[in-house]
Amino acid sequence: MKSLLKLVSGPDGVCAEGDKEVRLGHVLDGDPLADGPPPEGVFAAWSWDGELLRARNDRFGVHPLYYRAGADSLALSPDPLALLVPGEPAALDHDALAVFVRLGFFLGEDTPFAAVRALPPAAILTWSDGGLRVRSTAPPPPGPAAMTRDEAVDGFVDLFRAAVARRLPEEPYDL
Repeated sequence: MKSLLKLVSGPDGVCAEGDKEVRLGHVLDGDPLADGPPPEGVFAAWSWDGELLRARNDRFGVHPLYYRAGADSLALSPDPLALLVPGEPAALDHDALAVFVRLGFFLGEDTPFAAVRALPPAAILTWSDGGLRVRSTAPPPPGPAAMTRDEAVDGFVDLFRAAVARRLPEEPYDL
């Protein structure tokens, strides 16, 4: 069964149903729910402390996390189908589906369903007693660089070598 959290705000406070804390994927270093830039890794995580829901995903949004927000409710899951209301028809997002048919993938927060949104890359979602806020911590895309093709190739080679070196084990594997 997929992880799922449903929150409904009412006169007696917030009623929570489902998984109150979830950590999915792999975080290479740090706490996925800590403030600041997201840690390295491929992950999605959330935590409900009884007053505040905080959810976050990795910097590229590789590990999916979806939400359905109502006027006084929120549901969160890595499975968009889990967010559909049983017994009710799922309203389709025809514009998003048209883009998907043309490109083969959805753009931004779009999903096939009108009421279900995808958490954008490097995003932090917070919800408290009916108030939803989604903000991205992703840096803006870089502009064009003023360099020659040879400088770009050399720079790529240097960065690739550094990335591989960061992931090499300290001790060789014993086969």
